[in-house]
Amino acid sequence: MATVAGKDGEWNQHTIIARGGLIPHIFNSQSMAVPVDDDTASSNNVSGLSGLRIEGVPAKVSLWNLWLKKID
Repeated sequence: MATVAGKDGEWNQHTIIARGGLIPHIFNSQSMAVPVDDDTASSNNVSGLSGLRIEGVPAKVSLWNLWLKKID
């Protein structure tokens, strides 16, 4: 398995697509994870809020060209 590191001091690209119970995460054009939640009663399969979270102290996060698109 290849290791994908972020570009320190440069912009990194994250793509997260949440469509029902399928939530692929792509980091710098590399597929990182594709979690699947088949439970129709799960809170992951309902419309609602979205959020970003960072862990670690100290932490600095800069966002550039952030966009959300509803996929019907």
